[in-house]
Amino acid sequence: MIDRNAISMNLVAWAAAAILLLAPESLESVSFQMSFAAVIALVAAYEAVSARRFEPMERRTPAMKGARYVGGVLLTTIIATVATAPFAAFHFNRLALLGVIANLIAVPLAALWIMPLALISLVFMPFGLEQWPLAAMGWGIEGVLSVARWVQALPGAATMLPSAPGWALGAVAIGGLWLCVWRSRLRVLGVLPVFVGIFGWSLSASPDIRVTADGKTVGLRTLDGDLVLPFGGRGFTVETWRRRSGLEPEARGPALDDVPGLRCDGLGCIYRSGERVVALVRDAAALEEDCRSADIVISQTPVRKWRCRGSGLVIDRFDLWRNGAHALYLRPDRITVDSVGSDGGVRPWQRYPRSQNR
Repeated sequence: MIDRNAISMNLVAWAAAAILLLAPESLESVSFQMSFAAVIALVAAYEAVSARRFEPMERRTPAMKGARYVGGVLLTTIIATVATAPFAAFHFNRLALLGVIANLIAVPLAALWIMPLALISLVFMPFGLEQWPLAAMGWGIEGVLSVARWVQALPGAATMLPSAPGWALGAVAIGGLWLCVWRSRLRVLGVLPVFVGIFGWSLSASPDIRVTADGKTVGLRTLDGDLVLPFGGRGFTVETWRRRSGLEPEARGPALDDVPGLRCDGLGCIYRSGERVVALVRDAAALEEDCRSADIVISQTPVRKWRCRGSGLVIDRFDLWRNGAHALYLRPDRITVDSVGSDGGVRPWQRYPRSQNR
């Protein structure tokens, strides 16, 4: 409207500034991160492409125009997929590998069928004739959904990735911004933080033991990286545990009898992980024996700490009530414990976090 380039990094910067000024918390939202990652990468790529000389439009044959359109869809899909992949992997632990196939079919269908029919339906709406173009538009939408379902069912359509530390995503984001914003040869320096972030991603480790705030659901990481639930449990919490470990959320873990080092009875379970012995207590009757033999005691019932001095670490019902869900990392030289309460910071309405590294 004011004779300015509609596709420019300046407009993207103004849009981001306006959103962050009104809602600064959007910076940590997945929608903001993925949207602007895709747009910034696409603008940078097409600015570079537009600077090159191509055959004038009047000299292009229909075959050249068709190939150019398909190439544009393919290039756009690849750029957007690569730009949003780190954020999708960080927030959803899933990396789509065959999205290019889906977009090569869905994007032309949306551009040549769905959107024109949407515009036609608006034109016909004052005359009460919009039902016909809307019905045909629905066929196109169903086609897009069918393509999505077909690609999703293909082998290797997506892969699960474990969670990564926040700094790894930050390094990848900084490197990506450097690659997109700079126009000189200094642009290649953005590859360094990207590689640092990917390396940090590979160093991420899943907790060896997870416990819900009520202690009724416990997750143990097996030697092969799977998740076993000695006390059972399903639902959102378990699905989140599996997803954050890089496992399919809906899949079932191994049977208890198939897990080496795990032995359960009506009072609880004993799990041997390397040289450490972990006691999962359901009934207080098991405490006396477990406190003598286990390095770690996790109990659904209250435990008098003076009665369980033989154990190196005791997490009982009151610890779970005070600090919420727990995650334990078993290292050869120490045990690191994270909890919801310990990550809450120092605030008037929260308990002071206590260091539980041993």
